[in-house]
Amino acid sequence: MVLFIISLISLFVTPSMSGFVDNNRLHAGASDLMAAMQNARAEAVGRNAAATLCKRNADATGCVTTGGWQQGWIVFVDANRDATVDAGEEVILVHDALSNGLTFYGTDQVEDSITFRAGGQTGITSTQTLILCDHRGFGINAKGMIVSILGRASAMPAPNTGQTTCLVPEA
Repeated sequence: MVLFIISLISLFVTPSMSGFVDNNRLHAGASDLMAAMQNARAEAVGRNAAATLCKRNADATGCVTTGGWQQGWIVFVDANRDATVDAGEEVILVHDALSNGLTFYGTDQVEDSITFRAGGQTGITSTQTLILCDHRGFGINAKGMIVSILGRASAMPAPNTGQTTCLVPEA
């Protein structure tokens, strides 16, 4: 009888615990990228030099234009604003890949990198969006970020960004 009651309780607890863990993974990934954006912006202003946040390569020494933000990112001083880590440009922050099963892609101008100028503004010409999804797909659990020309980023539920799907690059 005791085993039956325990197994019955576990049937109800397991799905809610799984959703809790999934939601925390999404929230942590979005928060980490938001913090990296704030760090890059602050470094650009503080150093009076451009700073770039980009998707990182495998050894975290440079940027890549393949894959999504879920593979991790770096922030570096980008003296010539070319979104490439050149000799003498300091890597300030390295973030490892996010948990397996997450996708994190950005629209056009934030697909691969975001450069912040010395005044804190970005190099983008219109508001851009990043969407973080897990195995549940697009919906109220997916996370979204809006990045403005002024260098400000806002996190919100993905449907509030104006996007309608998890962003995945065209093949």
